[in-house]
Amino acid sequence: MAMGQKFNTNDFLYDQQTTPFEVPIEIHVGMLGFRGDGAHAIELSAEGFQKDLEHTLPSRTPACVETGKELSVQYTISYRVQHLQTSDLRLLEEHLKRSLKPAAMGSPTARHKEIPVYDVEISEMESIFDTIYSHYTDDPYHTVNFQPATGKVPNSIIFLNLDKARFTPQGATGDRFIYRYRYHGGGYTQNWIAKNRYLIVDVSAGPVQFGNLNAGEGTVSETSIPNLYRILENYRSHHPEGNIKPQHWTKTHWFTEFRAQLSSLVVSAVRHIFVPDVRYASIEFPDKILIPIIALRNHNSYDPFKPSADDPTRPYIDLDLIKEEIQKTLLPNQQELFLVSGSHSLHEHKHISLVVSQSMVADTVHEVGTHGRYIAKMKPYIDSALLAQRLRDSSDQLTNDFIQHKTIPQSIASAFGIGLNLNQGDELIDELRLGSGSDTKPLSLSHGTRILPVYVLSFDSKEERYMMDQKDLVAVYPDMLLAVQTLAQPMPVAMFSELESMVQDPKSLTRHIIAGVASALGGLLQPTERFSATHGRVINDYIWANGHHPFGVFSKTPHLSQIFIDSILRNSIVSRLNSALRVTRHAIDKIDAFSTSFIFDPLSGSDPSNVGWISKIYFGSVETNPFGVKTVTRLHSEIRKLEQEFVAAAKNLYHLDFHRAYVLSDSVFISAEAFHKYVLGSLREAQSVMDCCVTRHVVEHGSNFNAFALLAGLGFSVFFVLMWLTTPAKTGRRQ
Repeated sequence: MAMGQKFNTNDFLYDQQTTPFEVPIEIHVGMLGFRGDGAHAIELSAEGFQKDLEHTLPSRTPACVETGKELSVQYTISYRVQHLQTSDLRLLEEHLKRSLKPAAMGSPTARHKEIPVYDVEISEMESIFDTIYSHYTDDPYHTVNFQPATGKVPNSIIFLNLDKARFTPQGATGDRFIYRYRYHGGGYTQNWIAKNRYLIVDVSAGPVQFGNLNAGEGTVSETSIPNLYRILENYRSHHPEGNIKPQHWTKTHWFTEFRAQLSSLVVSAVRHIFVPDVRYASIEFPDKILIPIIALRNHNSYDPFKPSADDPTRPYIDLDLIKEEIQKTLLPNQQELFLVSGSHSLHEHKHISLVVSQSMVADTVHEVGTHGRYIAKMKPYIDSALLAQRLRDSSDQLTNDFIQHKTIPQSIASAFGIGLNLNQGDELIDELRLGSGSDTKPLSLSHGTRILPVYVLSFDSKEERYMMDQKDLVAVYPDMLLAVQTLAQPMPVAMFSELESMVQDPKSLTRHIIAGVASALGGLLQPTERFSATHGRVINDYIWANGHHPFGVFSKTPHLSQIFIDSILRNSIVSRLNSALRVTRHAIDKIDAFSTSFIFDPLSGSDPSNVGWISKIYFGSVETNPFGVKTVTRLHSEIRKLEQEFVAAAKNLYHLDFHRAYVLSDSVFISAEAFHKYVLGSLREAQSVMDCCVTRHVVEHGSNFNAFALLAGLGFSVFFVLMWLTTPAKTGRRQ
């Protein structure tokens, strides 16, 4: 644990408005080439930058997209900023020079400047970045202050300031060239999410542009990510008198802008990657997970789950890869994954066939033809929301068992030795429904089996380019995934990367299914998404669209970064802690509401909210007690126990010890449920005792009141005597 890191142990169970439950998280920031050894000998104070971050975003409360509300859990962020070794800078520049390849496609930034452009494939250099990361996290400063018990390393973001003049490629002069990165052939970028727990931002690369063609929201422009050379060019244009001197430049507003952009990137990484929002309010943590992948095909020409020996380019669903990636997100020795597959002809399931037909719709779009005239074209697609709802309502066995009745067919249950019912072993809180409206679901501690069916519409057509909602190959819902498999060529979408138009490739369906399952099971949002309370919806920012993850069109790898695996496990644990916290607070609110009616003095002028009557009664702050002494003692003891369990779970989350955190979250939820039931029983008993009584509030008149009344009477007497003596006598006679 970091020095000075504190865990709150008071008030968060009582005061949900001003005292959230805090979970600490540590984020390290590595600066490579920022102590005078990088481009233009720029120096950036690690201590000053750390203070900037602590002031900008000291804490983060994730929101839930499903409810549109913030969680009851707040992450308190501890930043650690440190300069990295110059030897690592030289090592990286040396390998980068060998990895630069002339770009097959130009850059919009270089079009009017006649500057050569080079590309770097990150996967060929990832071992170098891993080496730098290991040097960074193996520093004794970090080992001592971060979980020496397990040796797990923290989340990090590493900024690179490389001197391009030291690795000038053939065909370029000095630093007059542009280089950019790609991860496994994905979109062009100058920053990315790595395989391990770190992000990279290269301020010497680019600038790179990518994002949405149709809207400006989230699109990455030349100014979205700081590019040191672009900023210095602007500085030169305003100071043409001579060379750039670091001692002069670092005192200008240009450097202040550069430093602010770095801080903004760290904040963006926290909101989108390290502490992201969650998709669902309640994320189940079952003992067993069953994922049936059901191909509904309109053909017999190919097997949706097997590669073709004759045509290696034909798309297929790689079941082994899906199982391998999802297995990484489970707790070892705590959860089991069962992946089954089946292929069914749509013609044999008339209800589903009708549903699929009804969900196929088309939009009319007008495009400019070769003669400059607008031509109307039909763009078919699948309405995923309509399809999902119709599948829920369908009477077919393929949907009845998995979606409606939450049961497992006998043949599958027997083959894998798993329970027939989804909620087998679950314990629901019968009397507890928190919130209102759509947020009134009973909270549950999920054991047993979770079923997540994946319905794949497998088509034989090479001409009809079907996608889900015109943009994706997979649509994610809490109770199912919907996917479309076709033989069509890559389909264009309204996305771009530099001068390249992005496409959805049917051959990448496996990657999209992995992303969809991770989202449905772990509540993950895409790294480009976050919930905006201001807009009341999910908004996009494509800065972190590239890297080692299966989400979106800019990424090409089917694998999950360790950061997302951590997020899935953390989301499940935090979701359970959040539910336990709501249960506990609901019980304490019941106690306070009951006690207030018998103890609170409305004439005292104090605020009855968040008074914590159990603590006041236990410590003798009030004389009246509607409960028995044993009851108060037990209630206070249970609250203290819950506090300790919550804090212990937070410590294990901080140390990335998800196994212990999971066990503790399980214990916390059980304790919270038992506490809630005991509170309801105690309130019923106390209410029956107090039914014979009537509460009255009376203002007492003691000796002080009598003395005041006597003095007031004497004062009035003296006043009237003086008035009589000073009034002149009337001597006149009435005529």
